[in-house]
Amino acid sequence: MRMRAQPKGEDLSSDESDEANRARCFRDDWESLWSRRYGAFEDNTRIPSMRFTWNRASSWDAMYESALQIFFQPSIVFSRTRDNCQTLTKEHPDLVPTEVMGHSNIFLEQSPSHVIIEVDLTLKGATDSEDEKLSSLVVPIVAGSTMYSHMWESAYTSKLSTVEFRLGHIVSSVEATIFVRVTRGSWPDGFRGRFYAIASGVCPNLPNTAYHTDVNDEKIVLLDAGGDDKVSVTSEGDIKLSRRVVSVDTGGELKVYVEAWGGDTSLCQSKNFKPLDAGKGSDDIDMGFCAMDVTVFWSLISHSHFYSDSVL
Repeated sequence: MRMRAQPKGEDLSSDESDEANRARCFRDDWESLWSRRYGAFEDNTRIPSMRFTWNRASSWDAMYESALQIFFQPSIVFSRTRDNCQTLTKEHPDLVPTEVMGHSNIFLEQSPSHVIIEVDLTLKGATDSEDEKLSSLVVPIVAGSTMYSHMWESAYTSKLSTVEFRLGHIVSSVEATIFVRVTRGSWPDGFRGRFYAIASGVCPNLPNTAYHTDVNDEKIVLLDAGGDDKVSVTSEGDIKLSRRVVSVDTGGELKVYVEAWGGDTSLCQSKNFKPLDAGKGSDDIDMGFCAMDVTVFWSLISHSHFYSDSVL
């Protein structure tokens, strides 16, 4: 998701916009209709990753499913508090998924092709009282039916900003949860790094358009430590990825890439994984200065609804 500020001249402290009013009404309506069954609006989905990696799923609990299978509780794809806000610039306008102050939620309505994205972003001031609203939107995204995985783009403008979405519709997908661990050597001080995945799909060479393209070259960033951030490694050698879970077309494959650069040195290595219904796959990536084990845990995607008191 990408942010673009509107031209200067708008008053950030002006009366509530139509978009903000719709967002507030959506939240109020959701709380009234669904909170008793599914929990509070701010609650994240309770469905965990790797749910069926080792436990056999019944035919009504899980299946090959479109990637945005999120039901009534939201899935938080971006969330930062005031003391952990993200700085957006013209050169780097993309929101980085993490575990601009604010959050972005995804909701699924009754139709599996109708997704609602809720955005609430605040411009950080010198003090709490000087914080100002940047974007408050509720955006319906209608993917439509499709036989093949594909990407599409859309943009929505509010009074003070424009939010651009670049989304992937992955059909007949399974869930992949990715872990990376250093098994030999160490990540050098001063080296930058980027970890990303490409979840390729089956596409019959249909022509690309300005709004619809195939997914085969789309990078899913797992960790971007190319700026001031460093590649963080735990005492056990685990790489602290900012994102681990991706959806993979059952007819395609998952490719995991590691890039490293520093001084005059630049390296890139990758490994490919075939999608599975369950279990795990692992392989080694040798960067020279260190070796890493890449492990992918596979699971079918949950299909059943979960209530606030459901036992997982």
